[in-house]
Amino acid sequence: MRAVTLSIVSALVLSVPWSAASACEKCPTELVLDVDAAARKAPWVLVGKRITPAGAGEMNQAQGLESIEFQVERVLKSDPGVPVKAGARININFMDGMCTYGFMLEDQGRVVIFAGSRDADGVYRPVHDGCGATHVSVAADGTVQVAGAPLSLDGFAQRLTPKTRRTLTLKPDELVYDEAAMTATFKPDRGVRRAAYVTYILELAGLESVLGKRPTVPTAVVVEVGPVERSTYRPGPEMPQPDGGFQNEVYRGTVVGRP
Repeated sequence: MRAVTLSIVSALVLSVPWSAASACEKCPTELVLDVDAAARKAPWVLVGKRITPAGAGEMNQAQGLESIEFQVERVLKSDPGVPVKAGARININFMDGMCTYGFMLEDQGRVVIFAGSRDADGVYRPVHDGCGATHVSVAADGTVQVAGAPLSLDGFAQRLTPKTRRTLTLKPDELVYDEAAMTATFKPDRGVRRAAYVTYILELAGLESVLGKRPTVPTAVVVEVGPVERSTYRPGPEMPQPDGGFQNEVYRGTVVGRP
């Protein structure tokens, strides 16, 4: 561990000013990551908030807390070997003794954290022990700042999953816009009755950035989409339907260019 442990410094915490702590190593430049890089590097990217009551100002630092409890609201990415589920309460590293290597969440605001490892006690630690970004705040409108621009949580999740590219022809009457979620839902040939349907939920900012405006005529675009989400819809037994019900495939992605 890079820091002086809590057991050693506990007797000194009340008498040594925070600024006087000199046992903390500086992060090597090559390990300092921004929000986007930290999120891509992290095995766990979790939306939620601190549960442990927060003190005022430097109270948290003076208490020398080594871990705090965190309520997981949504999982944007999770290590399949050690999965974390929405609704879970986990312990995350707050600081190491007097060293600010952890998730320094001073209040109970909504955030996205980037956890890089899980220790033997089940405590989650930041990527590269807190070098660079450890978390990003979620704004009141549900967006986060990534690379200097607001991004919805759906859009942020899309950046973290493997992508495939395909070309679509967007038709105005097959697009539904959700201003709150900042998405454009494209349902190709939805007026044609069939056994299986495909839906694309696209990041609105990407669509408008590439096209300059929302399509008013059929427009071909290149999109990057993540893994498919499959579901089955079975109406009442009295309704006509294919064997096994109606199959639905949903892809989430963003418009990245023109063909």
